[in-house]
Amino acid sequence: MKKYSAVIVVALVLLIFGFREKLDVFKKKETSADARLAPTQGPLSIDHPLSVDPAKPKHFLHNVFSINHHAQFAILVPAHQGSARVRGTFRSFTKRNDPDSSDRSADVDLLLLNDEEFNQFLHGQPQSVTYELNSAHNQMVDWWIPATRADAKTYHLVFINSADEIKPKFVQADFVLTFE
Repeated sequence: MKKYSAVIVVALVLLIFGFREKLDVFKKKETSADARLAPTQGPLSIDHPLSVDPAKPKHFLHNVFSINHHAQFAILVPAHQGSARVRGTFRSFTKRNDPDSSDRSADVDLLLLNDEEFNQFLHGQPQSVTYELNSAHNQMVDWWIPATRADAKTYHLVFINSADEIKPKFVQADFVLTFE
């Protein structure tokens, strides 16, 4: 009986040390995980958003496309971005195989809308727009995008064929999203 008691005591001691060791390892992992998740700075100030490292420019539109009523291109701006810009050029024309058919009859409108504004646009007229460029057929654009906070934000670059008589128009566009 004494033999079994000694074995049980040794087993309990080993078991306690094993659990204690595992518990210490677990606590160390939990502490290092908490350190990784803890913010390195205080909360974001509304007036001074935190900028991420500048990313490479992202070409989101480099194409020729047709417009009957409108054509939209979504742009995702990452969270905590305070210095994003949409830059680009476009030229609109009336004959697909003839880019020189670019005159006032080829004019299109251009809007930059956030998700809420785009939803309003789809259901009528938006109450407000982030940016607007009316009736142009050859234009350069350079628009700052409002700073994002904790969440990424989607914007929509919308080309509109606003002519009274709806005939397809063609647009050659080259746009880039940059971060400075």
